[in-house]
Amino acid sequence: MSEDEVIKGSEGAKITQTTRLGLQIRFVDAQTGEVITGSGLGESNTVKTSSLLDDVDEIKFNQSTIGISTKKSLETASSRVVSKLIKKGVFKE
Repeated sequence: MSEDEVIKGSEGAKITQTTRLGLQIRFVDAQTGEVITGSGLGESNTVKTSSLLDDVDEIKFNQSTIGISTKKSLETASSRVVSKLIKKGVFKE
């Protein structure tokens, strides 16, 4: 995670947070021992502005840069594994 902060006296502070999260998932065929992998990278940017008069609000996990980047990387990695499984014919009609 990286963070950049700019403070201007009359305007308050502006903080930009960037979070990048890489994720790799593995599925194992229990009969053959074959490992099928998929990876994904999620990135999220959040800009926070505050002044001395503002109240500090808590951010919910699913709205945080960590929550958003985790969701993006998991979606990408999962879709890649499922695509590989479809190509292998694992899902039959």
